[in-house]
Amino acid sequence: HYYKWVASMSMRSGQPGINSKEYASFSLMIPSLPEQQAIADTLTAFDDEILALESERDKIIQIRDGAMNDLLTGKVRLC
Repeated sequence: HYYKWVASMSMRSGQPGINSKEYASFSLMIPSLPEQQAIADTLTAFDDEILALESERDKIIQIRDGAMNDLLTGKVRLC
C-alpha cells in the first residue's frame, strides 16, 4: 500500500518527491492493541528461546574446549 502511494505521489512534473504535508496525509494501518501485544509476546518468546539456545551452545563449547585441552595436555588418554 505504501509503495503504491509513494509511486503515485512521486509522478509529478518538476522535481519528484514527497513533502511533509503529503506524508502527514498518509494513513498508516496499525494492528489493534491486543494484536500488537500478541505479536510482542510471540517475539519475546522467540528472544527467550534464542537466549536459552545461545547459553546451551556456550556451555557445550566450554565442555568441548576443556576436553580438547585435557586430551592435548595428556591429562586424559584415549586407549
